[in-house]
Amino acid sequence: MEAGLPAGGVVVFALVVSLAGIGVPGLWFDEVATLAASQRSWDALGRMLTDVDAVHAAYYALMHVWLGVVGYTPALLRVPSALAVAVTAGVVAEISHRLWGRAAAIVAGVAFVVLPRTVWMAIEARSFAMATLFLTLGVLFLLRALTTGLRRYWVANTVVTAVACVLFFYCYLALPALWVAAGWQMRAQRRPIGPLVASSAAGVLPALPVALMAIGQRGQVSWIPLVGSGDVVALPRVFLGGFLGDLFPMRIVVVSSLALVLAVVVALWGLVERLRSASGEAGSEGRPGVRGEPGESGSLGGGPLAVLLLGWAGLPALALLAAGTVLPLYDPKYCAISAPALALVVGAGLTGLLDARRSVMRAVCAALAAVALGGLGVQYWAAIRQPDAKGDVLAVARTVGAVKRPGDGLWIQHDSLARVARYAYPDDFAGMRDLTLDRDLEGSPTLWETEIPIADAGLRLAGVRRVVGVSLTARDASDELATLTRLGFREDGVRDVGDYRVWILERRS
Repeated sequence: MEAGLPAGGVVVFALVVSLAGIGVPGLWFDEVATLAASQRSWDALGRMLTDVDAVHAAYYALMHVWLGVVGYTPALLRVPSALAVAVTAGVVAEISHRLWGRAAAIVAGVAFVVLPRTVWMAIEARSFAMATLFLTLGVLFLLRALTTGLRRYWVANTVVTAVACVLFFYCYLALPALWVAAGWQMRAQRRPIGPLVASSAAGVLPALPVALMAIGQRGQVSWIPLVGSGDVVALPRVFLGGFLGDLFPMRIVVVSSLALVLAVVVALWGLVERLRSASGEAGSEGRPGVRGEPGESGSLGGGPLAVLLLGWAGLPALALLAAGTVLPLYDPKYCAISAPALALVVGAGLTGLLDARRSVMRAVCAALAAVALGGLGVQYWAAIRQPDAKGDVLAVARTVGAVKRPGDGLWIQHDSLARVARYAYPDDFAGMRDLTLDRDLEGSPTLWETEIPIADAGLRLAGVRRVVGVSLTARDASDELATLTRLGFREDGVRDVGDYRVWILERRS
């Protein structure tokens, strides 16, 4: 009962932080992709996955069920991620409590919640939060298997690890650190490593088809730049982006990076102090442990624990950075799965500084690190809960909704994917006649709809007196506008909305 108290409190805190204002930021392109896939029928979703996004098949299936039960609003689309983050925070607290006690559990759980990357994925309708949850559960069950030797924990580890890798196959990248740490611990305890080998193999096999499909559809990530192709200002995002979060305001990226580095350096200092102190105590007792639970057959050694935490925190980013120099593979958000590891380091490190010795300097450093990390999280929480924090899709929809009239035609610039605004906020487009839609999402074999050129929309324009159009400001729309002019329409107003332009055209009398 007592072991669950810190975890329960952290879960409640995480729910409040994650759900507050969850629907305020407008959806952006990737989230609308989740919506576009998940609202299809099962047959249509299966056809789409043979063409694109097969790596997200499990997540889309879960979201299909969720939306079928609760319906769609932007907030409801994000709720599963917020719930996953809250439960993950509780699991982080539970791991920390078993290793280092109540204070470390609370600090680790809160640190996970306020990390900018966690704040981001709690309101991101993609698979990152769910995959992070199952990977973290896998770590908890692995630790329990190592300290108790019970088969049920090995089985549980196998199942949740498989789910994590199926949801997001880059979870593979964290597993070698877990395997090395577990193997080291089992050798130190003179226990056979057969259960580890069996659990590891069974855990990764279900996701191998996902990895193979990802290789076959690798063209869909060709937009990702190679590592090193950005400018110097982008360096903090490259090396710290896994924890800073996407869409961080560039004007404060340097200060934010320094705040995160301060918190991490102090936490690592405290972690070293704690592990050194624990090793000394274990040595005097004749066993290498950090913290054991009554009735368990052994406790986790300091060396294996350091490998587990630091490997989990850094190995996915290092592997992706190395591969990303030659292949378009690295995006900072792909390292979201490492956020729980950093939170565990923070929890152990900051409380370790206070536990190791009574020192004013240690207390001041721990306080500064806590303030830096807390301020970073609060600033990012407020920044990402602005209506335009994730882009212009919401503003475009609201603009169209404000200028449209009953019976208006809707013109979407060809191949601009501006129709995402209609999918995200259908009420703002209600009553409009889509002039260039060919096959809708249900009938399209790809992620998005298919279109016809505006030049072929003559019959659809019969009886339409007014057209509202959406184009990208970076793309020339003059040819399509010229076509509408030939069909009898003239420009009656233009509104620039971020990266988009909303046109109003009326037919000449």
